[in-house]
Amino acid sequence: MSSELVTTALATGAKAGAAGADRKSHTPLPNIKEWLQFSGWLQYLPSFVIAGILTLIGLPFHFIALMPIAWVFYALAILFAARGLFDLAVIKFRLFSLPEPAPVPIAGDALDVIRARRSCRSFQAHPLSKDHRALVDACVAHHTALDCAEALTQGEVRAVYVAAPLRVWPSVNAREFLVVLGPADDDRAAVIEAGRAMQSVVLDLTAAGIATCWIGPGADQRSVEDALGDRFDPTRDQVLCVIAIGYASRYWPLMTRVMKRAMAKRKPLNDLIYDEVPGLPAPLTKKPYKHLKPAFKAVQKAPSSYNGQTTRLILSREDDRLRIARFATEEGSRYSGPMALGIWTANWSRAMHALGHDGRFVLKKNPQPMALGLVRDVDWLPNKPA
Repeated sequence: MSSELVTTALATGAKAGAAGADRKSHTPLPNIKEWLQFSGWLQYLPSFVIAGILTLIGLPFHFIALMPIAWVFYALAILFAARGLFDLAVIKFRLFSLPEPAPVPIAGDALDVIRARRSCRSFQAHPLSKDHRALVDACVAHHTALDCAEALTQGEVRAVYVAAPLRVWPSVNAREFLVVLGPADDDRAAVIEAGRAMQSVVLDLTAAGIATCWIGPGADQRSVEDALGDRFDPTRDQVLCVIAIGYASRYWPLMTRVMKRAMAKRKPLNDLIYDEVPGLPAPLTKKPYKHLKPAFKAVQKAPSSYNGQTTRLILSREDDRLRIARFATEEGSRYSGPMALGIWTANWSRAMHALGHDGRFVLKKNPQPMALGLVRDVDWLPNKPA
């Protein structure tokens, strides 16, 4: 989940945001930016805009007969325009096809999968194979099952497979999706569980070589609900987020590639992992935290809406052993914060298991306020001192 979900995919949809998007779709004057986003043109136009700007910069040098300088700008303009035309021909309109990589499973343990997982911003034209479609169904069924052992709360989350060109941004050419549905009554626990369950699905698919992208505000609610048809009941359901799935393409629009690199930076661990109280950085180079650093890096890599990284981990120790890990998020967020927190729990659980430390999660019935404007939703208790 671009954020990784707008870069990345870790973005979650809010009910109020969905309603706002629905209202805007009925306004007499269309929102130009929204149209550019959901029509797919916003990813392609910048190459031509930059080419135009470079041409304009070169014109004054042309008029004063400084042709070598003018041609530097003209050459750069030609390169950007050529790149834009290439992106349109190969990616948007698919006028011809070029070789694409075959999906490659990730060798190694859960930590290797978490390290390797990236939000996919451009998908191949090939649909998932029959075996991979069956794997998607099996993963969803397992992680959303009523008797799923890892579930934080049960029976509140559904994920529906949709094969349709939903209007999403910034990923391009996505044709297959998992639409994540929660209860219509704004159940915070269900949003957290959706993050945990679907990140578990995402990691299982990553291990098999299937690309994914979390999409929250970047999904047009109207197109999602239309594609769901009678599988969506507005009196019972609300769309929490969408996850694009498929095979990663090596061909990306230039803007999408630049955006991903610009948004890929993560906050330092000292800003995410606290010792005993919010705001006090955990001494990660000392016991008991030193040997747990791969788990801390795993949650640091977790996707979040607009790469906001709103989740924090507050650790408590006893006799140089980890006693409890408290998961908290910024207060005031109804969807993106709880969803991101749930994603953290999935990465944390798998990373700690890979390090030989299993435990159990305890979901708070009511979020508990903490310092620095945080609210505590989930605790992780090791089965044995870690």
